[in-house]
Amino acid sequence: MKRVFILLTLLILFFRIQGQNLIVNPGFESGITGWYTFSTDAQNSSETVVTTLPHSGSSSLKISINSSTVISAGALQSLTVIPLQRYFLEYYVRTDSVNMESSIYPYLSFGDTVVNYEYGLVPIRGTTGWRRFQSRFTIPQGTNSKLDLFFIFSGTRGSAYFDDISFTPVTDTAWSNFNIDLSGNAGLIKNFSGTNTGPVKTNGSIDLTTAFQQTSINYVRTHDYYGACDISTIFPDSSRSASDSTAYNFSSSDLVINGIVNAGSKILFRLGESFESPSLHNAPPSDMNKWADICLHIVKHYNEGWNNGYTYNIKEWEIWNEPDAPIFWSGTVNDFIKLYRLTSRKLKQHDGTLIIGGPAIASVFSEQFLNTFLDSVSAENLPFNFFSYHFYYIANPYHFKYVDSLAQAMLYSHGLSSAKRYVSEWNTLFFTGNISQLAVWHDDPYISSQIASVMNYWQDNGPDKAFFYRTDQYLFGLFDEWTGKYTFAGRTFQAVNSMNETPNRLPALGGDSLGKTILAGKSITGDSTNILISDCGSGANGYNVNLNNMAAGESYLYQLYRVVVADSLSELFSGLLTATNKTISVNAIPPYTDIIRLKKQSISGVRNLSDSKHSFIVFPNPATDKLTIVFPDNQITNEKIQICNSMGLLVGEIQVSHSTQINIIGLRKGLYFIRLKNYPDEVQKFIKQ
Repeated sequence: MKRVFILLTLLILFFRIQGQNLIVNPGFESGITGWYTFSTDAQNSSETVVTTLPHSGSSSLKISINSSTVISAGALQSLTVIPLQRYFLEYYVRTDSVNMESSIYPYLSFGDTVVNYEYGLVPIRGTTGWRRFQSRFTIPQGTNSKLDLFFIFSGTRGSAYFDDISFTPVTDTAWSNFNIDLSGNAGLIKNFSGTNTGPVKTNGSIDLTTAFQQTSINYVRTHDYYGACDISTIFPDSSRSASDSTAYNFSSSDLVINGIVNAGSKILFRLGESFESPSLHNAPPSDMNKWADICLHIVKHYNEGWNNGYTYNIKEWEIWNEPDAPIFWSGTVNDFIKLYRLTSRKLKQHDGTLIIGGPAIASVFSEQFLNTFLDSVSAENLPFNFFSYHFYYIANPYHFKYVDSLAQAMLYSHGLSSAKRYVSEWNTLFFTGNISQLAVWHDDPYISSQIASVMNYWQDNGPDKAFFYRTDQYLFGLFDEWTGKYTFAGRTFQAVNSMNETPNRLPALGGDSLGKTILAGKSITGDSTNILISDCGSGANGYNVNLNNMAAGESYLYQLYRVVVADSLSELFSGLLTATNKTISVNAIPPYTDIIRLKKQSISGVRNLSDSKHSFIVFPNPATDKLTIVFPDNQITNEKIQICNSMGLLVGEIQVSHSTQINIIGLRKGLYFIRLKNYPDEVQKFIKQ
């Protein structure tokens, strides 16, 4: 008995240690003890412990800045962590800033690897109230046990306060429980499968049309082709007349626009310039009326056939890109308002059906710029069908929903609640320019699960459209533009966009606001159900999916896929669900992104040979290179069979007779279905090894 007591005591002590806060002096009750302060300009900043309005206790950390240029100041603490251990970070922040052109964010430093862990998450305008921010994540494998946690305030003027900082190991390993109502109705699933650039570029890289279609990318924003679709490329000599057709060069823009159309995607045409270093085209146009006329002629070229053009009927036009960032706009906010006024009115007067918007703001926290711009839009009743903004960062994916709610509130406060919200650039990665950042959380399951969770969170009162940045390039892309290989982000898009096959959303419970999400949908015919589950850092060692309100006599064949490695969406296992066995149990250690596909057996299941004279046999099963198909009843002598992959996509159609051997060596490994073209209820499955 004594030994049992000692063991219990040790276990209790162990779990207390595991769950303890690793931060020393988390509420600054002992002054600055345990913290190191820093600043890029010590003369114009200060880091002090104050007793004014703490979140709790008697103290908080105050970071103050008063400078003519943007500077940064803050505090850091070094922690000892365990690779592959999951951790929970929580902190409280408030501001009393005069100029909110500023950001508050933590940095994480794993040895030599620095990650901008959270970007710009600061309440708009100074507030007397505290805001809580939470996130959780897994320490990457291969990093050392030292982690430096930075809290930074960056801007020109104002103060930020931090309090009650907590960094604890996640120790609750209980399985997650998800519940889906198969007979319920939660509306329609939103499609957020837009992206920037692609599928073809002018640099000679690979044509990504096939990958586009496989991934179901439905919209392309024409930003950062680095030449094509830029005003300076289409109209290179600004001294010439905007009405002179010979002054335009549409060769490169035609190439990429035709590529988008041929891939079956729609277009959001950005009227402006790509990123440049150094900036060559960020100055306000010297003749803004001419610039607006040039934009009008671009519309005519692609919608009305002007200048050997097309009739593509491109509806959505975005004016400029990130005018709150000097690298894109060196003028004032009033300069930009003038450009927007002239261009939006000219386009709308020419074609009232065009959907006009902007300003593709770099940060919804650029409050001074946005307030002035939106005031003018409202007061002058300027064309403004959509408000576009950008957001990058790496932390809790729920904050993408939080930021969109701020954008919604801002539009409402300016009387512009009817404007749609477009996130015309987004990515869960925020690249700071330090190449060592790519050593962690770049092309891996953590980023995959974050992307899926963002798109799941946006289902509830999220933006109207979203455009991932970007299709290609290694740093941010869905694909490698030279090989066509998928990244983790690309395979995640494929998994998420498979939910478009089952657009009728089902009620689904079990997610949280820390990156664990679930989304479920049913097909229009009701015979298919897709479930998307993602988790970027909870402590759960697995999950159960419970299917509720399954009709009597129904049964489902299911396959579970996971984004396991880059360029792979792998089937892990399959099974059968019935009214008496309606739970899927999955061992899963976060981070992960899973897609579960259910098919009603009455429609797509394997039928017994006695059920129909059209039944057939496939063997061997599993098969490696050849597969034999036999019709035992001898009644079918010339029939077409269709081979579909596990995602339901047709991969082959073959004419067969009573007994036919087919070559399957070109198929990828996985589960496939064979069905008779004229008798689609007749289905058999086989596994390609």
